[in-house]
Amino acid sequence: MKPLYRNLFFVFGIMCVVFMVVHFDSDGTVAAQFVQSAWPWLVAVLAVWIPVYMCNAVAYKTVVNLTGTPHDARLSYPASLRLTVSGFAFSYITPLGFGGLPYRIMELRPRFGTTRATASTLLYSMTHVLSHFLLWTTAALMFPLVYADKMDAPLGVFIVLFVIIAVLVYIVFLRGVRSGVAQKLLKVATALPLISRFTASLATRYGSAAQRIDEGLSMLHHAPRAFLKALFCEYAARLINTWEFVFILAAFGHHIGYTDALLVLAFSSLVGNVFFFLPLQLVAREGGVAAVFVLLGLAPALGVYTSLYTRLREIFWVAIGVLFIKFCPKIAQP
Repeated sequence: MKPLYRNLFFVFGIMCVVFMVVHFDSDGTVAAQFVQSAWPWLVAVLAVWIPVYMCNAVAYKTVVNLTGTPHDARLSYPASLRLTVSGFAFSYITPLGFGGLPYRIMELRPRFGTTRATASTLLYSMTHVLSHFLLWTTAALMFPLVYADKMDAPLGVFIVLFVIIAVLVYIVFLRGVRSGVAQKLLKVATALPLISRFTASLATRYGSAAQRIDEGLSMLHHAPRAFLKALFCEYAARLINTWEFVFILAAFGHHIGYTDALLVLAFSSLVGNVFFFLPLQLVAREGGVAAVFVLLGLAPALGVYTSLYTRLREIFWVAIGVLFIKFCPKIAQP
């Protein structure tokens, strides 16, 4: 990436970190609670994300290297880890989670070329989203077994509908792996009457990237072990992430089990992704955590405290990702 672009990313990241700090806790109640009892757990909460990002980095490295031939450039694990932390930082602080994609592509492009950088990053994003569906499916199937006493008709309908949607997503993904989907989507988009002029220019500009994505999906089909490795690492990262909620609630004097924490993570993640268009997922995640806490018989206010605690963790890791951009600029270069 050109130094100018890297500096622009750095400045934007610093501005977002400052914004997050300023708006962290306007009335001071959570800060007071944190100073009194919650701060000893902060190290554990921050440390949980070390193995999470390590698993994400293995998955990203696997997908990037899968899209090239044995003679093409390879992505090293340190470079993948750096791009993982920085990429997720920009995905978090930008609307639609869009910022991480162009950032990773721009970092990879000098060494891997635009087409491969775009295709591999989009393929990884698809794998990352699929791991979220696996987490949500795990929670949906687990809930009737572990929380049978809390089941009612509306919850049952919601779980059945979600499982149906998840199965459809898995089918579409597997069919896309076998027969390609990117070029077909571009073709369909160019036929839509209201946006055909815009999508036609996209098809012209990114047609080769769509072809490379389909080639990458074909590689996933012909290299199932590598694909399953990447998907397993992403899913493992979600399972490790579950411990964050165990530690946070322990910080506030509430000791919950792993299955409770997994349900909290899955539901808050689902709500946050439904409202993906909100920068920093403002309000959405807090509401999701509060709602699932009510379901578990915990105070809704505790859900708000928990979400604000995660904001503190996010401020820390976003800052780390932004600093990587400035002080580790050549880790992904040849």
